[in-house]
Amino acid sequence: MGKIYLVGLLCPIFGISKSGYYAYLKRPKSQASVEDGKLLTKIKRAFTLHKGTYGAKRIAKYFTSKGMLVNHKKVAIFSNFYGVHLLGSSTVTTRIILSIFK
Repeated sequence: MGKIYLVGLLCPIFGISKSGYYAYLKRPKSQASVEDGKLLTKIKRAFTLHKGTYGAKRIAKYFTSKGMLVNHKKVAIFSNFYGVHLLGSSTVTTRIILSIFK
C-alpha cells in the first residue's frame, strides 16, 4: 500500500488549490481518456493471448487484421507507460539463422 499524504500539504507544492483538486476529481473522464483505457485493455489482452511473444509492431498488425487501426508507436508508448513489457527485435535469432546458412 502506498503512503498517505494530506491534500492540504500537497496542493501548494503543485500550485493548485484544494477546491480545484476536488473539482478535478468530480469531473467526468474525457472521451480520449476513456478510449485510451479501452486501448490499454486490448493491448494487455493481445499481449497475454500471444503469451508475451508479441512486440509493439506485431500487436499493431494484429489490431489491423482485426479492423482496428493503431500505430505501433502508440502501442509502444502505452505499453511502456503502463508497464506492459513488450518484446523488441531479437538479434540472437538472426545470428543463429545466419550461422546455419554459412
